[in-house]
Amino acid sequence: RDDYTNAFDSASRLIGEGWDDMPDRYKGVMTDLVFNMGPTKVMDKFDDFTSAMKSGLWEQAAKELQYNDKGEESVYYSQVPNRAKKNINMLTGN
Repeated sequence: RDDYTNAFDSASRLIGEGWDDMPDRYKGVMTDLVFNMGPTKVMDKFDDFTSAMKSGLWEQAAKELQYNDKGEESVYYSQVPNRAKKNINMLTGN
């Protein structure tokens, strides 16, 4: 099994039962985060993002990627801005 397949499977487990009904572009964002950081880090550090994804709150999920709890640019956004912008655009439809 390749790394992407492992990330896809881990992302589906993090989302749970709503995964099958989730549109592909949102699955892609979740899979990319898991691929980039691993499922444990996504689960531990991106719990608000994951909750928004589970609830279908795509705009909120995008905000969780871009900003921290203080409203400042997130570490994720500052460390991998191109990847973060791509994922945010996928979530917001831009």
